[in-house]
Amino acid sequence: MTQKISQLQVLTEAIREKPIEDCQTLSRRQLIDKLNFLNFQDRDVLINFRHCHYPHSISINAFPDAVFAETLHLRWDPSQDMPKKLTNYRFDHMLLNDGLKLLMVEGEVRSMDLEALELALPIQCREIRARCHRRHPCKGITARFFQNSAQFEGVLADFSPDFLRVQLEAKAPQRFFWIDPDSPGYLILSSGKETLYSGECFLARQGCGEESRDFVFRLAHLYTRRFQTKEFRSSRQSLIPAPEMIFHHPLTGKKVSLGIETLSGSGFAIQEEKREAVLFPGLMLPSVSISFAGTLVIHCQAQVVNRSLVNDQEPAIIRHGVALLDIDIADHVKLEALLQQAGDRHSHCFTPVDMDALWSFFFETGFIYPQKYATLRHKKEVLKKTYEKLYTEHPDIARHFIHQKNGKILGHMSMLRFYENSWLIHHHAATKKETNRAGITVLNQIGSFINDSLNLFSIHMKYVMCYYRPENRFPERIFGGVARHLADGEKCSLDPFAYLHCHREREPENRANPEWELVPCEERDIVHLDCFYGNESGGLMLRAMDLQTESAFVNSIEKEFHKCGFHKERYLLALKKDGVLLAVLLLNLSELGLNMSDLTHCLHLFVPSKESLDKKTLFDAVQEVMVRYDQNELPIMIFPRSYADSAGIGYEKTYNLWIMNLRHVDEYFRYLKRLFRGFQS
Repeated sequence: MTQKISQLQVLTEAIREKPIEDCQTLSRRQLIDKLNFLNFQDRDVLINFRHCHYPHSISINAFPDAVFAETLHLRWDPSQDMPKKLTNYRFDHMLLNDGLKLLMVEGEVRSMDLEALELALPIQCREIRARCHRRHPCKGITARFFQNSAQFEGVLADFSPDFLRVQLEAKAPQRFFWIDPDSPGYLILSSGKETLYSGECFLARQGCGEESRDFVFRLAHLYTRRFQTKEFRSSRQSLIPAPEMIFHHPLTGKKVSLGIETLSGSGFAIQEEKREAVLFPGLMLPSVSISFAGTLVIHCQAQVVNRSLVNDQEPAIIRHGVALLDIDIADHVKLEALLQQAGDRHSHCFTPVDMDALWSFFFETGFIYPQKYATLRHKKEVLKKTYEKLYTEHPDIARHFIHQKNGKILGHMSMLRFYENSWLIHHHAATKKETNRAGITVLNQIGSFINDSLNLFSIHMKYVMCYYRPENRFPERIFGGVARHLADGEKCSLDPFAYLHCHREREPENRANPEWELVPCEERDIVHLDCFYGNESGGLMLRAMDLQTESAFVNSIEKEFHKCGFHKERYLLALKKDGVLLAVLLLNLSELGLNMSDLTHCLHLFVPSKESLDKKTLFDAVQEVMVRYDQNELPIMIFPRSYADSAGIGYEKTYNLWIMNLRHVDEYFRYLKRLFRGFQS
């Protein structure tokens, strides 16, 4: 049977930690109130008996009944083995323990048997401050302790800010002397299959017992490295009124509410009195609610990652850093919108937009220039409906960032999650008078969103990407500049595409060469493409566009589009001749105008066999794609661009595809900070 540590021993240990400096007295009425609270909570007290002739004591747990007068009736804890003979023992005192203070009650025994005890309560009792920090009792938490390849299992009994008391069992051939008090160990706490804490610890002290024993472990570290350390951290805001962190404590099950001192899109800081603290570094918080004056509630998963001392004067205050591990994507939108506007009242993201003002802005800034409008005018009604949905319904797959003053839009940039773990940055525009300032401001907004999101699973953000024309100075200076500055395709890559439009022929010509075929891609075709691209560029394009073997045939992003009320189809084809791969074709079909250059509704052509693929075969294959998938017009993106040049293919523009690996986002921010004085991550 699991050994219960004597609460008298607990008191002795507590006094050893901090000697009793002062004692206060409580009246009988105050004592009755505390006993009734214990009864209400179904909590026990400790009855201590002392031997009449020898220096020996026995401690027995008992549950108090409700008290209405000066007599207390107690029921022995049925889980304990009652001594059958107490004739040689006399009642000494009763202890009430709230985890921080102890009440010592020296009453008079009215009656006692093997079922119960009745005491006459004294006029007053002593309150002993025996602990620096409150111990919080726990139930149902499994503990596993590892040291030097030995593993012991047990349960967590209670915890304080610095210590964890664990009841471990030794099962043959285990012996407790295997645990070296001078060496660190590793402790894992869990509830069911869910891990709530894991970390290095040191043995502070231990009880007695051969099969079961209490161990008190001291936390080894005040900092848990949850994520890769970042130079550019998320901006934290101090909000008024301050939001609250509300959760059911994973170790005690009790509801806890703590004020949030500062808040960002990736975490927050809270303060506690150290002696009452319920958090410690490394603790997982599976379900947290962040409440803003009770009107807005955001739900998330979090972990306590660090602790620091704010002041050491009584009462000592400590600050905990809490990291967001995951958050519902709709809640993340609300949090980002609130924080960005708190940081800059002219910055708006994911907020309702005046669509007439937005369209006016696009035309006035020259973002929709005459040649572009010539391609858009015949589908303007479809375009209006698509953007109404994007900017008013706030789908999970899209984000927009706007800088505006006095109701006038000055800068705009948006993002679209178009691949499984990649977000496309597009539609960057600013008024001519505010081009630099507004352009940098919306770039700041996107930088903040990226910094807050890259560690959250629900956002699916490993890469950000952008198509831009090299003659556009702003993106060339920023995106092209950082790619050239880093000069490492694993961190940031830049791949030029030849861009042109193809129209479906009314009567498709018969294929000039019956030996070529257009078939669904196989894994070996993707491997071939990967080898070619690694030699040609060595960049991030195939990873970001889901064109590697582990991602090429997964279509989960299409389901996300459909769930949000949008259309997306993806087809991966191989153009072959005599069984030899000539080209890989990636056809993306989505709403017309989702990207105004239709780069989200186009055909990407990757040509690994540049010498073997002639111009006519390529365009015959394109015509077959258009017939097969019922497309009258398609933008075509050809990679490498050098193939289009050598094959004599006339193209309209060059588009550079820029991709940033967000594992190295600090280097991107460092470059922008040096480039723009006003840039803030």
